Amino acid sequence: MREWAVLVGVLIAASLLVGACGGGDDGVEPTATVEGEATAAADATATPQVEPTEPPTPVPPTATPEPPPPSPTAESVTPVFRPDLMRCENTPTPTIDRVWQVSAPRGLPGPVRPAEVVELGLRNKFGVEDEAYWAGARVIAPDGSSSVGTTMVSADAWGYVLYPDDFPGGSPVYPGVYTVVWEIGGGYISCDGFLVEDY
Repeated sequence: MREWAVLVGVLIAASLLVGACGGGDDGVEPTATVEGEATAAADATATPQVEPTEPPTPVPPTATPEPPPPSPTAESVTPVFRPDLMRCENTPTPTIDRVWQVSAPRGLPGPVRPAEVVELGLRNKFGVEDEAYWAGARVIAPDGSSSVGTTMVSADAWGYVLYPDDFPGGSPVYPGVYTVVWEIGGGYISCDGFLVEDY
């Protein structure tokens, strides 16, 4: 009995397949002996009819979005060196996007003492052979006064200046925090600094 049920199922499926593929020569839709199977098969293969609808009407915004705040520029902020963090705060976006490295005394082998000469450096870490910049180091003393020394930064080599020797108007160092702002063409590049401690 079970073989007959399987055989009837196979025959019904074959009949539906031949009808769906346009087979048969009588042009009559196949019908099934089992109620509901032919209708279900026809419904499954039929393409649904979609009624055309109008596109949705855009809803106007209820409030105008605020523009993002502008990023800081060299004219709008003054970087400040934090010796406790060993980095600068309040730094603007560099005007020339490179991987800039800076050097200044870090207290090793000992702290900077009053009247000592301080070496400051800038490097374009991935600079190429024909890439060169005149860079200015603006040193801001603890009292807010500043002076500028310049050096050439070529390819990936370090450029150095000595403070106060290479800085017209530079004064000997005295106790306090010094901020070094590196600039090229008047635009911010990087920031560094050093701490001078009394004996």
